[in-house]
Amino acid sequence: MSQQIISDAVSQKDNLIEQIFYILHQPGDLVLSASDVHGLISPYQTKINPEIANLLASIQSVIKKGDQITINLSNPGKNTIQIAGFSVDLFAEQVMTATANPASLSLSSVKGLKAGMGLMKLELQGVQFKRDSGAFLVDLMTPMKTFTVKIAVI
Repeated sequence: MSQQIISDAVSQKDNLIEQIFYILHQPGDLVLSASDVHGLISPYQTKINPEIANLLASIQSVIKKGDQITINLSNPGKNTIQIAGFSVDLFAEQVMTATANPASLSLSSVKGLKAGMGLMKLELQGVQFKRDSGAFLVDLMTPMKTFTVKIAVI
């Protein structure tokens, strides 16, 4: 079943972000294995920031129950990524959860993922993707502030 949903996502959406939210928008419960996730992201591997690719490669499963998703990682920990010239540390726990809002390309009630710069480390509460021509504006919502970064469409 998951292979058919992935095939439909790839044939109907032209980028990885929208493919992921297409899959999350499907009715009912769903389990994606590590091989399902890796198969979905492999065509985009060269376009993804290497540190984000490492984080994605450690996904063991994605479990969707209604609008709740749980992501299990084999290699949780810190990944430092470059965003708009800044080094941002992402701290992922072994289990991350969120509420998927596929219609708005967003995740809310995020648990298990923190972002930080230097000594500051903040829980990410939500993430929203907004299409901006050949890019996405990504809102990273924390308790203190929403940070917006621009990434290329992958």
